[in-house]
Amino acid sequence: MNRLNFGLDSFPKAKILLRWRVTDALFIILIMLLYGLFYNLPPFERQFFINDLTISHPFKEHEIVPNKELFFYAAFTPFFLLIISSLIITPKHRFYVTYLTLLGFVSSILFTSFLTDILKNWIGRPRPDFISRCDVTSTALENVLYTASQVCQTEDLEKLKDGFRSCPSGHSSISWAGLGYLSLWLLGQTCSAHHGTGLWRTLISIIPTIIATLIALSRTQDYRHRFSDVTIGSLVGALIGYWSYRRYFPSIKSRFCYMPTQLIVENNLSSNNYLLHENEDFEDGYHLISTQIPAEPDLENQLPHNYNQ
Repeated sequence: MNRLNFGLDSFPKAKILLRWRVTDALFIILIMLLYGLFYNLPPFERQFFINDLTISHPFKEHEIVPNKELFFYAAFTPFFLLIISSLIITPKHRFYVTYLTLLGFVSSILFTSFLTDILKNWIGRPRPDFISRCDVTSTALENVLYTASQVCQTEDLEKLKDGFRSCPSGHSSISWAGLGYLSLWLLGQTCSAHHGTGLWRTLISIIPTIIATLIALSRTQDYRHRFSDVTIGSLVGALIGYWSYRRYFPSIKSRFCYMPTQLIVENNLSSNNYLLHENEDFEDGYHLISTQIPAEPDLENQLPHNYNQ
């Protein structure tokens, strides 16, 4: 039995499902359905000192990058840029390549948002502006640990609950998940890792990560997060973005870094490092692939003869 697909490749129609990663798409839909449930869970309310200066910053009404602008910069804009770029620069299998590109991007954004919200509620760290949200009673004493229900008299309970969602930073994680994925995709499509390409390719490709960094740092200026919250959020988004990208595309140092891994495997193309190639690296590899859907490779028969002994 093929361990990668549990024997589904033996069914003719199942090969199409495997090739188009239908299970990945279904899993994304499942996460979307669960997202609303986990998002509305109340956060863990940690104890705090009313004279803790690290949580005594003023509440800023107007953020540098509000939530709507965050999703515009980190999700919607990259989404449409990926569609347009993929359709223009891909000579063959345009729809398939665009589909896998977007599947990886949506996975990156959605999984990052889902995990970030779970961590926020589980950790329950007060934001730097928490005391302003709390509206502490006049009878509360300094250097005494309190819970929110004991000393907070604000009537805006949603604002108060959100005050316990400091770590990790959602703006940071989502920015790096979306814009970081876009940077990886651009690095692959422009073959920036090859020693023969111009520096301008790399500079253009890393612009999205620079924007992601600026968005993340803006959260410390809004006093919504500490630098540690921003760092953890950025790492979460960057790691999930990299994982999502590598599920569908090879390393940016690969010979065919611009081509989905599925097409490389189907057409038995070598994905060796660029260091093993010279001028032929600049030849577009799409002319080497077939327009037909080949049979799934029998990975079990490629194992050493003594593997199961």
